[in-house]
Amino acid sequence: MHEKLKIKALRKLILPVLAILFLYFGFMTVYTFAYPATTPAGRNTLLQQKIEYDYQVYPKESILYPAETEWLPSGNESYFSALTKKITVQVTGEIIAGEGGTAEGDFRLNLWLRSPGRWEKELPFEPDISSARTENNTLTYNANFDLPLQEATALAEAIIEEVQVRPREGLVLVISSMLEPTAAGADHTAPVTPLQAEFLFIIDGPLIIPQGNQMFKEATFASPAGEAPQYVRFFGLPVTVSAGKLLFPSLALLVAMASGSYYMEAVKNNVHPAKNKQPRELEKIRKKLGGRLVRADVIRDTGSIFKVEVREYKELARLADELEKPVIEVVSQKDTDNAMAGYFVLDGETMYFYRLKYGHSDKIASPVARHELKQNHGGSQAARPS
Repeated sequence: MHEKLKIKALRKLILPVLAILFLYFGFMTVYTFAYPATTPAGRNTLLQQKIEYDYQVYPKESILYPAETEWLPSGNESYFSALTKKITVQVTGEIIAGEGGTAEGDFRLNLWLRSPGRWEKELPFEPDISSARTENNTLTYNANFDLPLQEATALAEAIIEEVQVRPREGLVLVISSMLEPTAAGADHTAPVTPLQAEFLFIIDGPLIIPQGNQMFKEATFASPAGEAPQYVRFFGLPVTVSAGKLLFPSLALLVAMASGSYYMEAVKNNVHPAKNKQPRELEKIRKKLGGRLVRADVIRDTGSIFKVEVREYKELARLADELEKPVIEVVSQKDTDNAMAGYFVLDGETMYFYRLKYGHSDKIASPVARHELKQNHGGSQAARPS
């Protein structure tokens, strides 16, 4: 009895469990489709790049610039070519990597002689470039050099003589710089768009005119090359998002189908509980008893018979084997709402019986009790095998 109650209680939990699983798989389906299947192979790294130009103009001793004049600072609109002894330029390139990244890269510097809109020629000039690192996330490049004004002027005159055209707007001496960083993290090295900058010195007859920004900055993210699959957790186990997009909808569909089937079966059993249970139970007993079974409509009872009720039909089958007696089956054909079956073994004045009840026990009488009621009203009948 306790086992049957446990089974009944467990059956009541099946539908709520299936509903919870359906909601869970439905949520996981929406969750996986809301996220990309892959992510970059490493973490994005914030990079800051900077190129800065500075210069000092050293004048020749003159009325305007006596001997105690050391140098002229940057920022003037122009300088006199005849009074300029030299121009010293400082170019600084800096790479600053964000948290978790290491600043790496390269710095290049070139000098160009340009006639605007006509021609351009690179000067054979390679300044010394030094580098310094502050911890891991800052890398600085420095270049200090004197502008080759005489060499540039001589090359320009040679080109002008060759092309027979003198620039109307003067010659331009271009300092071109390029910072090429890479963001090196713990698990990746990603290329980043280089930062380019130019600063100009226009040589226009008697004047040298500086032109351009002295500071160039840029912040960017370095994304690593390649992609890695993204995972979700399924009962504690990692599952790729790609696999989850197939797995979770399939599981949700299976649970929905199982829930529907179980619900329909439950409804069917609730409408005709006895009709569904009785045939299965009778078939099971008849299969077990086999050729020992004799079917009858009713069985005669007398007051002198000693009646013994057993709990299981297997016990009745064992008694029938020991006594070498048949098992008599009496099945009610009238009371279909409260269907019952009784099995009997007769041994002289002793009657062993086993009965099955369907429905409410207070509304169902055993075959023996029903026959005793008939006998009290003068209605006893002999057993008639079917």
